[in-house]
Amino acid sequence: MKQKASLNSMLLAGARLFATVSSLLITMILTKTLDLSVNGTYSQCLTIISVGLSINSLGLMDGGNYFFVKAESRQEKQTYIDALLFLVYLSGLIMAAGLILLRSPISTYFSNPALKDLLWLIAFRPMLASLINVLNVLYIATDRAKQVVLRNAEISLVHLVIVVVTAFTTKNATMILLLYLIAEIVTDALMLFSFVRSGFSIRPRLPSKEILCGILKYCLPMAAYIAMNSLFRDSDKLIIGRFESTEMQAIYSNCAKILPLDVISSAFCTILVPKMTQCLSRNQPENAARIFANYLKIGLLSTATFALAVALCPDQAIFFLYSADYLKGKNVFVLYNLVELIKFANVTIVISAVGRAKTLMMISAVALGANLLISLALYEWLGFIGPAVGTVIVTMLTVIALLTVSTKILRVSFLKILDLKFVGGYVLKAGASALVCLLLKKVLINAAMNQYFVLFAVCGLFCLLMLAINLRQLKRCLLQIDRNQED
Repeated sequence: MKQKASLNSMLLAGARLFATVSSLLITMILTKTLDLSVNGTYSQCLTIISVGLSINSLGLMDGGNYFFVKAESRQEKQTYIDALLFLVYLSGLIMAAGLILLRSPISTYFSNPALKDLLWLIAFRPMLASLINVLNVLYIATDRAKQVVLRNAEISLVHLVIVVVTAFTTKNATMILLLYLIAEIVTDALMLFSFVRSGFSIRPRLPSKEILCGILKYCLPMAAYIAMNSLFRDSDKLIIGRFESTEMQAIYSNCAKILPLDVISSAFCTILVPKMTQCLSRNQPENAARIFANYLKIGLLSTATFALAVALCPDQAIFFLYSADYLKGKNVFVLYNLVELIKFANVTIVISAVGRAKTLMMISAVALGANLLISLALYEWLGFIGPAVGTVIVTMLTVIALLTVSTKILRVSFLKILDLKFVGGYVLKAGASALVCLLLKKVLINAAMNQYFVLFAVCGLFCLLMLAINLRQLKRCLLQIDRNQED
């Protein structure tokens, strides 16, 4: 009997929440124990890894799902697994070599000589992370979502332990990066060994030219999309890294850090993409449209709710997550919270399901170009917060473009997918709940309550109110998703 989509999604959401909370704890520990200069260097390393992973991934995570689901026989699935792993290793080694050879130009770009030696420790991280991502997709495709949950939780816990021990002993970013590298090598080895138990082999094999061409034909446009999408996310950090000090890079990077606000909707996206692919390949756009509409509702009820909750207490959130030194980045934090709120509709689930990677690539290319130009112009005009303002503007335009293309593929109206009655009701409920919570915040601040207590009381009350008044709609969405899963 198949596991329910909602159950698998919530399990995966739990794992991602644990991973993201762990990441936030790591950031909190580092910002409270290391000085701004060391934190800035560490943030620059993370930016390099993020950009490297996006380029190195070649769209193989999406390709793994697409080809594995469409393969009709076990032998055909094995052929695609061999080819996918071959491409992961090949692209990863090329990326590592490139980062090592370009150590000097990269450290010069960031005006940080310390990066030159650290690049040896992060050069292979994009390949190792890409391998984990591809294996996660294959685990889910073979009905092993629970193992993904447990494995991701273990990885997050190990990373947290590494940072806790290092931050309170050596306080050395080099040691943290070294231990991370060792941990990822061990994790990849264990995941490969465990995957063999599903009946597939992982022996290195040179794929046929026909198979490689087929995968690359789909994945390269997707890779271009992913790379440009990542550069879109990181372009403002690259601008800040070029024109601001290492200390200001630390403030901007942490205040622009992605919070675990879309943890539920992104988990549903991972689980529902295979189902969307099946519906559209069988020419069942009605079923796909219902899945997509319910997915958007879940995204609004979860991602937007969490973003609004944090928006009620920005000062307290920054003080809790980082420290008083990072309050200089309050405006950046607020703007990125707005980006997270919009993100509930910034999805490619439909376009990915039909293999329209070229469409994604074109949208992403335009978004990247626009973001670079607008962010540079706004940096000249507004200074430090300019790139964050540019990111908000371009994100909104990108969401509109993605939803327009998705509705055309599903052959339904824009208004039917968004369900304006549902959205309008949500806005009214959120507004009323926010007023209640702001009154509570005022009372607590006047009573000189602890900032942490204010943060958790106000945000917690808002989430509880929104859950209570939207519980019926949430249950209905989950039931409809499971019903479509069984059809």
